[in-house]
Amino acid sequence: MLPLSLERTAALVAGTAVGAVVTPALASGIGSAFPRFGSVNVTNNREAVMPSKTAFVVYTLAIILPTVAALVLYLEAPETIAGLITSVAAWTPAPDLSISAHGITVGAWIVLIGGLLAPVVSYRYAVERFDWYALE
Repeated sequence: MLPLSLERTAALVAGTAVGAVVTPALASGIGSAFPRFGSVNVTNNREAVMPSKTAFVVYTLAIILPTVAALVLYLEAPETIAGLITSVAAWTPAPDLSISAHGITVGAWIVLIGGLLAPVVSYRYAVERFDWYALE
């Protein structure tokens, strides 16, 4: 295996540091949007409020989709993916499906930009929900 170049190493370190900072903001907003109100028994005498299943799925997708989009753009793979989708679609009995490499590139950019904006929006949503919370 070849060692990483200095630029790739710096990008990996920066991406990891940014990811470690923004993922809690993302989690707080998603947890606020999809709360779980009941607690779960962890041990015999301990309870914890775990995330809801919906929050877990949304959080996982919010991390995986932008990562895949970044990989598609980084590896310059839209042509390969478009060819793969077209060839797999040819096996199905459905009508012909043709996706261009440009369409995949635009879609990947949209997903990546949305993924980069999601932690900020998620954090602001959690703050607003907390500000408007009232005990009944």
